[in-house]
Amino acid sequence: MKVVCTKPKAFAGWPLSGLKDNLPADAEYKMAVFDPDDSENEEFYREISDADAVMNVYVHLGKKELDAMKKCRVVSFMSTGYNEIDLDYATSKGIAVASVLDYCTQETAENAIANMMALQRGTIIYNEAIQEKHVWNVGVVKGLKRVEGQVIGIVGLGHIGRHVTMNTRQGVYVTYEPDTPSPAAARQP
Repeated sequence: MKVVCTKPKAFAGWPLSGLKDNLPADAEYKMAVFDPDDSENEEFYREISDADAVMNVYVHLGKKELDAMKKCRVVSFMSTGYNEIDLDYATSKGIAVASVLDYCTQETAENAIANMMALQRGTIIYNEAIQEKHVWNVGVVKGLKRVEGQVIGIVGLGHIGRHVTMNTRQGVYVTYEPDTPSPAAARQP
């Protein structure tokens, strides 16, 4: 069995230690690096051509890549979601696709909240004024309002959106969520 881990050139130096340790002892393990600036990517396509399984790290697998995988039966993403693959085409080729169900959801939600707060309170502008211009001027940020009493709008209630709502005590209204049965179901106290 040949297992290929695919990753973009930007992640070429990123260690993926421990992956091989979880494979069967007789499995062949290879790394295939995709370079978005290389129109050919000959080495990448050569490595994936006879892979039985692909572990993918942020390389888009469209029709060209899936057609190059002559033996592949499963693609597993080392991330959440399926946005990096033509899922319908993979399915039509008999390739099973899996992803990590939940990875850093809480951390990502907290980061989203921190960024919202930084924008709301002008933290980035104040930081720039102090760090780069060496000036403290409370008036450099215009239109500041207290966060208390404001409403947060979240588009979508996936894993991250739900965690954002759970971590805020503000009223939350969803402006768009196709899987929510009614607007009332999206409102959090």
